[in-house]
Parts: sequence; C-alpha cells; structure tokens
Amino acid sequence: MALRLRLASKILILLSLVIAAAAAVLTTRRVGVQLDGSIVIPTGQMLTPAGTHIEVSDRPLGMVVSPDGRLLAVATGSNFAPRSLHLIDTAARSMFQTIPIGDSFVGVAFDRTGGSLYVGGGRDNDVKILERQADGTFRQTRSIRIPGSAPSGLALSADGRTLYAALNLKHSVAAIDLASGRFDEIEVGSYPYSVIASHRVYV
Repeated sequence: MALRLRLASKILILLSLVIAAAAAVLTTRRVGVQLDGSIVIPTGQMLTPAGTHIEVSDRPLGMVVSPDGRLLAVATGSNFAPRSLHLIDTAARSMFQTIPIGDSFVGVAFDRTGGSLYVGGGRDNDVKILERQADGTFRQTRSIRIPGSAPSGLALSADGRTLYAALNLKHSVAAIDLASGRFDEIEVGSYPYSVIASHRVYV
C-alpha cells in the first residue's frame, strides 16, 4: 500500500512538472511587436506605449517636420541593417516613402519651401541633397562631400542660402553655400553633434 502511494505521488509530481512546462511554453512570447500591439523587449519586459506606431528601420536618430506639417522625415542609423530616410504622412499616419540613403547620422533638415531635404551623411562624409519630384516623392539629386568629417546635425540659415553642418570627426562646423557647394569650416569643441541656426549659430 505504501509503495502504491509513493508511486502515485511521483506520478502526480511528474504530471505537475509537465503541465507547468507546457504552460511556460504557451506563455512564451517572441521579442518584438505582439498581436495586441504591445512590444516585448529582450529583457522580457512588455511595453504598451500610447499613440499610433509606424515602423521604421532600426535606430531612428534624426527627424524633422516639413514646413507645411504634412511630412515627417526620419533618418535612421542602424549598425546592423540598411539605413533609410523615411517620409511619413502625418495626416494619414502612414509611411509615404522609404529611401535607401547609404550612411546617415542625426542630421535632417527641410528648406523653407519643403521642396529640398538635406541629410547628414555620417561615414559617407557628405551631405545628401534630395529634391521633391512632380509626384511629391523625394529623390537624391546630389551630395556635397566633406572628407573625414562625418556630418551629423544640420541647420539652415534664415535666408535659406547657407546650410550649417556639425562635422563630428573634424571638431568643426561647416558653413555650406548651397548654390556653389563650397564651404568654410569653423573650429568648435570636440565631436559636435547638433547645430541650431538663427541670427547666431549654436553648436
């Protein structure tokens, strides 16, 4: 009788372990966006942020709204995935255009009309210039190379003629004449990251 009780106890314990393991498998979730819109991160924690979520490439670093408020430009800078410039329709809250951009780093700026868009090229050592096309999309038309500079933050002068670029690896700021593509460099502190232009330029 005692032997039967011990055997029954062992079977019950084994069944309990199997059920617990099955429950653990059923409650395991993959890292990323879940069906209910929540997000599981690698630590196992769950995020339930508010608002509308629009997926972009890894590591969004810089963003700016167009002058008319209709587009949000987002520059990404992943070390593990292709870098892109995303244009989001703010009214529809949906992706309008995704543009492969080579390298990019932080800086993104519209001109006053919203017809030109500038992107800091990071390790490409350039400033990329994109123009709005007849159908409303943007296309890169040229770039201004600044060797060894890793352009990051960007800002336009009030008259729209000069683009200021923080040159992260040259510890300086470039004042770029957009008409000619020529630029002057002004030394600043180490590794400038962003820049703001008004009647003065702040780095």
